[in-house]
Amino acid sequence: MMSALRLHATFGLIMLVGGILFDFFYLQTRMSAALRTDLVGFLTSFERHMLELTKNYTIIFGLIHILLGTLSSRLAALGRIDWIVFWLTAAGSLTTVATGFWYVRAGPALVWELRCTVLTAGLIAFVSGLAVETYRVARSG
Repeated sequence: MMSALRLHATFGLIMLVGGILFDFFYLQTRMSAALRTDLVGFLTSFERHMLELTKNYTIIFGLIHILLGTLSSRLAALGRIDWIVFWLTAAGSLTTVATGFWYVRAGPALVWELRCTVLTAGLIAFVSGLAVETYRVARSG
């Protein structure tokens, strides 16, 4: 069975590579197609901005997971806390990225909607995982 720290690093690498592949194979092909048709419309569209934000979140979350997996291994391993941190940050990452795609499909939210709540829950889960990791580092130091 894989340890929580290895799973952090593996999950982070998958998110990082996924974000880069998403950029090169989806966003850039959309940009190339927009160059031939309506570049200004695409560049100023809500859809493009949300796709870019989702790509950035995917890459940043991937890097943070890799960082958590490598830096946490230097500390005394507390198995249960490692798993709590992993599941909170992984659930928060996936929820936030999935909500980004939901926003692209549904369009801008002009009032508080369910997807706003889901996005907030994802971000809270991710930040909670980071807070637990920070607490663990502070206690071990």
